[in-house]
Amino acid sequence: NAAPDGAHFGAGAGFEFGPAAIGAMAAGFPADVSFTWAPDVVEVAPSGDLAFTTGPVQVREAKPDGTRQAGPPGRYFSIWRRQADGTWKFVIDG
Repeated sequence: NAAPDGAHFGAGAGFEFGPAAIGAMAAGFPADVSFTWAPDVVEVAPSGDLAFTTGPVQVREAKPDGTRQAGPPGRYFSIWRRQADGTWKFVIDG
Protein backbone atom coordinates (compact mmCIF):
# COMPACT_ATOMS: atom_id res chain seq x y z
CA ASN A 1 0.00 0.00 0.00
CA ALA A 2 1.15 3.48 -0.83
CA ALA A 3 1.51 6.20 1.78
CA PRO A 4 -0.62 9.31 1.16
CA ASP A 5 2.49 10.98 -0.30
CA GLY A 6 3.76 7.78 -1.95
CA ALA A 7 5.24 7.65 -5.46
CA HIS A 8 5.57 4.72 -7.85
CA PHE A 9 8.01 4.53 -10.74
CA GLY A 10 6.74 1.99 -13.21
CA ALA A 11 6.47 1.62 -16.94
CA GLY A 12 7.21 4.74 -18.89
CA ALA A 13 9.38 7.63 -17.91
CA GLY A 14 7.58 9.10 -14.93
CA PHE A 15 6.18 8.67 -11.46
CA GLU A 16 2.62 8.24 -10.28
CA PHE A 17 1.96 10.18 -7.07
CA GLY A 18 -0.55 9.25 -4.37
CA PRO A 19 -2.63 6.13 -3.76
CA ALA A 20 -5.39 7.06 -6.25
CA ALA A 21 -3.02 7.60 -9.19
CA ILE A 22 -0.98 4.51 -8.28
CA GLY A 23 -4.17 2.44 -8.02
CA ALA A 24 -5.39 3.72 -11.40
CA MET A 25 -2.06 2.78 -12.98
CA ALA A 26 -2.28 -0.71 -11.47
CA ALA A 27 -5.90 -1.09 -12.63
CA GLY A 28 -4.71 -0.48 -16.19
CA PHE A 29 -2.28 -3.41 -16.02
CA PRO A 30 -3.21 -5.99 -18.72
CA ALA A 31 -5.21 -8.93 -17.34
CA ASP A 32 -3.01 -11.47 -19.14
CA VAL A 33 0.17 -10.19 -17.46
CA SER A 34 1.23 -10.97 -13.91
CA PHE A 35 4.36 -10.42 -11.90
CA THR A 36 6.05 -11.89 -8.88
CA TRP A 37 8.36 -10.14 -6.46
CA ALA A 38 9.93 -10.97 -3.13
CA PRO A 39 12.38 -9.10 -0.92
CA ASP A 40 15.82 -10.58 -0.51
CA VAL A 41 17.20 -7.54 1.32
CA VAL A 42 15.34 -5.72 4.10
CA GLU A 43 17.01 -2.95 6.08
CA VAL A 44 15.32 -0.92 8.82
CA ALA A 45 16.70 2.39 10.07
CA PRO A 46 17.81 2.45 13.72
CA SER A 47 14.92 4.86 14.38
CA GLY A 48 12.48 2.10 13.38
CA ASP A 49 10.38 4.36 11.17
CA LEU A 50 12.02 3.97 7.73
CA ALA A 51 13.10 0.88 5.81
CA PHE A 52 13.93 -0.31 2.34
CA THR A 53 13.44 -3.58 0.54
CA THR A 54 14.87 -4.83 -2.72
CA GLY A 55 14.64 -8.11 -4.53
CA PRO A 56 13.86 -9.94 -7.75
CA VAL A 57 10.80 -9.15 -9.86
CA GLN A 58 9.64 -11.04 -12.92
CA VAL A 59 6.81 -10.34 -15.34
CA ARG A 60 4.90 -13.24 -16.86
CA GLU A 61 2.71 -12.93 -19.92
CA ALA A 62 -0.02 -15.41 -20.87
CA LYS A 63 0.56 -17.29 -24.11
CA PRO A 64 -2.26 -18.61 -26.35
CA ASP A 65 -1.64 -22.19 -25.12
CA GLY A 66 -2.38 -21.12 -21.52
CA THR A 67 1.19 -21.19 -20.27
CA ARG A 68 2.97 -18.10 -19.00
CA GLN A 69 6.12 -16.78 -20.60
CA ALA A 70 8.56 -15.18 -18.17
CA GLY A 71 10.17 -11.95 -19.20
CA PRO A 72 13.71 -10.98 -18.28
CA PRO A 73 14.36 -10.87 -14.55
CA GLY A 74 14.65 -7.50 -12.89
CA ARG A 75 14.89 -5.96 -9.43
CA TYR A 76 12.63 -3.67 -7.50
CA PHE A 77 13.46 -1.16 -4.80
CA SER A 78 11.00 0.26 -2.24
CA ILE A 79 11.35 2.75 0.59
CA TRP A 80 8.86 2.24 3.42
CA ARG A 81 7.71 4.48 6.27
CA ARG A 82 5.93 3.36 9.44
CA GLN A 83 2.59 5.14 9.70
CA ALA A 84 1.10 6.61 12.88
CA ASP A 85 -1.10 3.49 13.25
CA GLY A 86 1.98 1.21 13.10
CA THR A 87 1.44 -0.09 9.56
CA TRP A 88 4.13 0.18 6.89
CA LYS A 89 3.37 1.90 3.57
CA PHE A 90 5.73 2.64 0.74
CA VAL A 91 6.80 6.19 -0.05
CA ILE A 92 8.86 5.25 -3.13
CA ASP A 93 8.37 2.08 -5.16
CA GLY A 94 9.85 1.06 -8.45
